[in-house]
Amino acid sequence: MKRLSYRLFAFMLSAMTPFSHRFSVLAAVLLLSGCQDKELARKVEMLETELAEVKASSTKQVAEALAKVEEMGRRLETTQQMSQDAANQVATTATSSDANFQRFEKAIAELAQNQPGVKGQVFLSPNVKTPTALQTQFGVLLLRLEALGFDSSLNQYVAKIGIGNLIGLSVQEFTAKGDFGGGAPKLIPGEDQSEYVKRMEVWEKTLTPYEQKIEINVSPEGWTSFELPLNASSETDLQLIRIAISINKAQLAPSAAAKQQGGVAQLTVGGGGSTIETKYGEFLMKLIATETEGAATRVYVNIGNPLGFTISKCRLTGKFGIRAPEKLASERPEMFAQRMKQWATTLVDFDSVVIEPLLPSRWSRVSILIPESDPNKVQSMLTTLKLENLRLPMSQ
Repeated sequence: MKRLSYRLFAFMLSAMTPFSHRFSVLAAVLLLSGCQDKELARKVEMLETELAEVKASSTKQVAEALAKVEEMGRRLETTQQMSQDAANQVATTATSSDANFQRFEKAIAELAQNQPGVKGQVFLSPNVKTPTALQTQFGVLLLRLEALGFDSSLNQYVAKIGIGNLIGLSVQEFTAKGDFGGGAPKLIPGEDQSEYVKRMEVWEKTLTPYEQKIEINVSPEGWTSFELPLNASSETDLQLIRIAISINKAQLAPSAAAKQQGGVAQLTVGGGGSTIETKYGEFLMKLIATETEGAATRVYVNIGNPLGFTISKCRLTGKFGIRAPEKLASERPEMFAQRMKQWATTLVDFDSVVIEPLLPSRWSRVSILIPESDPNKVQSMLTTLKLENLRLPMSQ
């Protein structure tokens, strides 16, 4: 009867205890009662072992689930980073393209202001490290004073000058001509302009002239340094070096960038301009307008020629179509790429000859005929520029 009471008490206590603790509680009660029922003890031990195994299995499953969640989180972060990198790359490419176009457009605008027959000349100074644009008879070169010092082997001062070649020519020989001297006089506050001009005229008479023929290969699309000997008594007499360059020997040199990638410009009516690679360097292009002409469409294009020679014949080859889609501010790069891909499938091939010449160092308005009667279907173009005939000016 006493044993039955203990078992009843154990059963009731077990019913009020959570399942995970019932076996431990039951074992404690049996020990207190002094029960010798080995069979019941064995069953309790088996159940406790099974419970431990279940707990261990559950812990392992939870750990595996957490590991999978962490892995999914890492993949999500990687995907987000890839998307951000792609967006940054698109933005950087667009910014770089705009910067290139603006740089070349500014250069052409400056060249167009030069009067015919005026020789370009620039001043170089040890205090100025930035490059300066110099006009030659074949196009624009960049000059910078890289070093200035005394050469004991020549027993005179030597200016080391860097040339940045922006023209589509490889230069083998040129003549550097100009003068040098101390710093130019500055305008005194309150000084009459005529008095300042007189002082400038006096200063110019103190300058020492020079002329030097330089034989060195100046390759396009890069910097080349040359040494200019100057017969000065001290560095004080070299605070300003005036220089003009006349190219004596040069030959056409295909653009390395054009060889590697081939130039394709994307143009849209009324949109921004684009730089385009050719065999002889970069040109500028803008799609201005379209209009119906019979069964075709007349397309007007502005082409900027930064080189020092005339292109008498060229060809535009590529594809045309409706207006290209523009990227929305909130649009993901992959979605915009998909829309551009769909737009590209609607484009039509064309090949047109430009009969107007591209004059040197300026913009030229040209036109081509596209075999499409509806101008609304000729709003954007993907085109290459092929230079077929060119004319070099006579060396001065």
